[in-house]
Amino acid sequence: MDGSLVIDGGQREDLLAGKPWYDSNSEVWFFRIGDYLVHRARHHEAFLSTEEIRRIIESFGGGTLRISVRSKPIHCYYVPVRAFHV
Repeated sequence: MDGSLVIDGGQREDLLAGKPWYDSNSEVWFFRIGDYLVHRARHHEAFLSTEEIRRIIESFGGGTLRISVRSKPIHCYYVPVRAFHV
């Protein structure tokens, strides 16, 4: 492996199914915080409050945003993909 990041971004509608979505146009990952907390619990990761997660996301250059999925406004967090390049 050459160290490059492999991205399977799926579709914007994946957000409604609790999955993250990668927007290749803006090179940003979007996800709902509730879905992320469920993921962390399922994988027995340490509990972090929503505020702690928000601070971490902001330290990576991310934030919050409302996007429309099937005419429904979805409150999402986003993180630029460049935050994952080491």
